[in-house]
Amino acid sequence: MLDLNLTRIPGFNIGLIALSFLFLQAPATLLAQKPPHPWIADAPGEIVRLIGLGNVRIEIDDEAVKASNKLALTAFQLKVTYDARIRYDWIAQGNQNQGWKARIVANVPKPKFQLEHQVILPSTFQPVDPWESALMKHEFDHVAISTDPRLLKVMERVFKRKWVLTEEWDQVSRPTDADVKSCVEQMLAREVKNCEQLIQQQYDWLDLQTISGSQSLDSRMSFFQELYSFQGLERCSFARRDLVKGYLERNATADSLKELERHYLSLR
Repeated sequence: MLDLNLTRIPGFNIGLIALSFLFLQAPATLLAQKPPHPWIADAPGEIVRLIGLGNVRIEIDDEAVKASNKLALTAFQLKVTYDARIRYDWIAQGNQNQGWKARIVANVPKPKFQLEHQVILPSTFQPVDPWESALMKHEFDHVAISTDPRLLKVMERVFKRKWVLTEEWDQVSRPTDADVKSCVEQMLAREVKNCEQLIQQQYDWLDLQTISGSQSLDSRMSFFQELYSFQGLERCSFARRDLVKGYLERNATADSLKELERHYLSLR
């Protein structure tokens, strides 16, 4: 629970910690680095743009495709790096009747986000022109979803702020700086997981609406525009949607719509 109205006990020391950390959410389907698939060299311009944005690799893996129960799949990896500045003060002293309690304030001024993707295809996928294949275009729709410019802004607004939390330890010995760091790490790890789940939910929504790419969307632009709108975040029950509601409403402009059209529509 967040509690901004706590009173520090006189005489207790205030801690100041600098914390650097990397969170890596890595699905098991992501494979070791290999030379680029030869199809990459012949990719059309718009696909080249997405390959660069999403650090995309193409892999042939029958087992992974079979396990997914799909014709193909796109796996993503979200990396979040940050330097956190942490301050804390003790508001309850450990003794026989009560444990330790701290008010922790963490600032994350410059979070950085990187997404990597693998488009995973079966060995039976051998079209004359892979880039004209509906299946390949569908998988790159997935890549477009996780490189949507609004997603980066959403994640920035989730992480780039002052975090305030209260933490309790049911122990007599005083918790260490490492214990306080661990609380912040766990809190931010949950936020990384929330963002990862949001992306996966949008992937699943696309598969549901297209029956995993076997049918076309009735209105591509309406579909993709909704994904990272406030309504789209509500559909996914995204935990931090209220933090970004103002940003999303302010940026629902004609210029933003044109940017989304460039990002999505040119794939068809």
